[in-house]
Amino acid sequence: MKVFDDLFVQTTITAEPIIMAQPADVIAAFEDHLPNGFRGRPTFLVRFQYQGFRGEAQTPFGVQTTVCVDFGDFDYTWHIDSETPLRKLYSEPVLSDEISGFVESVQKQVFKTILDRKKQA
Repeated sequence: MKVFDDLFVQTTITAEPIIMAQPADVIAAFEDHLPNGFRGRPTFLVRFQYQGFRGEAQTPFGVQTTVCVDFGDFDYTWHIDSETPLRKLYSEPVLSDEISGFVESVQKQVFKTILDRKKQA
């Protein structure tokens, strides 16, 4: 998502597991929970935060979007904020065009948010 770095003063990318009694870092989450199985449905978030829009806007603003991977019993789902653009069974490989389409969906979501925020600012 480097395509947005030049548009904002600051870019922050964070990832976090959301697991009951979760450890702070992803590696520890896997080490602690995979051998014993997950309690509940594990979800992992990658949050993209862009602060201080450099373009033309009367008021500076930031944009945030979240990519969520939800691991179910038989499948996993990639969400962008509240949208669900990709669901796969564990036995199905993720194809390169699906990955490209997913990344494109994330970028479109961020661009749409930027345009909406510019109108509001």
